[in-house]
Amino acid sequence: MDKRSSFSFVVAAGLTIGTLWTGKLEKGFEALRIYDYFKAKHLFEKCEKSYPAGAFYGLSSILSKNDNPFFNLDSAYVYVLKSQTCYLRASAKEKKLYRNFNLNDSALVLLLSEIQQHAFEICQKKNSLESCEKYLSFYSQAPQVKEVLQLRNRLAYKQATDKNDYAAYAGFTEHYPNAEQVKEARERLEDRRFRELTKDKSLKSYEDFILHFPDSPFRIDAENSIYALSTEKGNVDAYASFIRKYPENHNVQSAWRNLYALYTSDYSPKRIAQFRTDYPDYPFLDTVNKELELSALPFLKFRENNRFGFIDSTGTVRIPAIYEWVENFSEGLAAVGLNGKAGFINKSGKTIVPILYDEADSYQNGFAVVKQNGKSSMVNKAGKLILAFEYDEVFNFSEGLASVLKNGKYGYVDQKGSTVIPLKFNKAGDFIEGLSFVEIGDKWGYINKTGTIVIPCKFDWADNFQAGVARIKIGQRYGLIRANGDSVSATESEKINPAFSEDLRPVLKKGKWINTDFHEGLARVKKGGKYGFIDKSGKTVIPFDYQEAEPFRKGCSVVLFEGKYGIIDPENNFIVPAELDEIKPLEDDVLQLSKQDKLAYFRVSIKNYIWKEQGY
Repeated sequence: MDKRSSFSFVVAAGLTIGTLWTGKLEKGFEALRIYDYFKAKHLFEKCEKSYPAGAFYGLSSILSKNDNPFFNLDSAYVYVLKSQTCYLRASAKEKKLYRNFNLNDSALVLLLSEIQQHAFEICQKKNSLESCEKYLSFYSQAPQVKEVLQLRNRLAYKQATDKNDYAAYAGFTEHYPNAEQVKEARERLEDRRFRELTKDKSLKSYEDFILHFPDSPFRIDAENSIYALSTEKGNVDAYASFIRKYPENHNVQSAWRNLYALYTSDYSPKRIAQFRTDYPDYPFLDTVNKELELSALPFLKFRENNRFGFIDSTGTVRIPAIYEWVENFSEGLAAVGLNGKAGFINKSGKTIVPILYDEADSYQNGFAVVKQNGKSSMVNKAGKLILAFEYDEVFNFSEGLASVLKNGKYGYVDQKGSTVIPLKFNKAGDFIEGLSFVEIGDKWGYINKTGTIVIPCKFDWADNFQAGVARIKIGQRYGLIRANGDSVSATESEKINPAFSEDLRPVLKKGKWINTDFHEGLARVKKGGKYGFIDKSGKTVIPFDYQEAEPFRKGCSVVLFEGKYGIIDPENNFIVPAELDEIKPLEDDVLQLSKQDKLAYFRVSIKNYIWKEQGY
């Protein structure tokens, strides 16, 4: 057995069995010295009234040792405390007697300390909430209390985290308000309360949460969820309804901006002015007024120190040249590149869609295609992604639907990002006049917006509908069909030009032009591999000298002559010599000219330059 030498009781030096002391107390200590615990306990109990300090000390010593059947630390603790009290009250003569058994203040303190430490070690070994609570209750004055408190709090907090519910954390914070884990427990309490009360993720649950816990740190989360649920349709009415219903929600300003962006998605001055009329309480009316002014101005990209920005049609810098690249403005926003990433800015130069994508296309019909890590998605004018980055290609919306490509198959999504026509086609076009071409197997036909095939897949090629008819191909010959599938012309033509203008369509049959496509009285035609122009009598007015030629607009036609672009007038005079690498039409009758990587802008209506880059 463990004699627990730490619990020392040493009879005075030279004391033997034959000592002069013959009293019961002496015999009790002698029995204790030779480990005769039964006799010692019996004798000490007989001395409690005569020598209480010594008797209680002896009993505490027996009960504190774990090498006998009387081992009981709690009782030992009680006896040593009694011994201390009695020792303080003892007479000098009694204390002198006790010194023969090495019983003094120091011995009492040592025994008390050893009992407290032993109890602490047992508490640690049990490692239970109950053992800690017992120690703290029974040994409240022990120096180990602080460590036991910490152990108790850790065990209680673990118990709460194992349950991980609101009640558990509430109980912990109530019962252990001074624990170091209380701060974290309160945070978790708030989190669990929020999640438990809103577990159905319904609009009402979030509303009720805010009503009953307006000061909760999760109020922001609840408001965000209300915002997301209320505006999930992503349209003007949804944002307007949210603003009316939840005026105190911290997302109201964001809702206003998104409402404005969607309402004015085409960025036309008329639409912006109408917004100002329809929403006079818009909190950023000064912005509307400024954008109304800017919407009428053409913005042209310019380069300075190998960076890009925008000027207006007078050459005034509107947005400084700080970007690595820019695209022209479309629907009020321009794609820009910075630090290898792409995003969108408005004409005030403010970033509207964060510059964080790998690629970005211009906005069309209120949406823009963006790419990340080789996958495509689409973002609306409010900057919200409506698709996950899981598609190989995403195409622009047409009549409310956009074709998407994934794993080699095409299908269609709506403006909420929901798949409305499954991805099952080899090819798919845009919906125009309610129909889109598709390819199944190696044959082409047409579907409607429900995905139903309305014109069977029997053609070798098909094009989009326009003005009620579409080009189709069977074998090597072209024809025209109507939306009901009826033929407009037999598949006898070698080529059918897709352009429509002035109600005439050019068709080449057996080497002759049957119909013509007129603009400003002249039609572009091709002969011998070169383009020229004829008038409505069929007379050639501009010879077939050009590799390419665009229809006339405001007295100008862009032509390709001997590998370079230029601009001619209806008399075939060069307004701009054919020495350019590229000519792009922009808004407000402006053309962007490029020559040896230098830019210039040419206004068609005045037939003159409005800005040239240095070195052009």
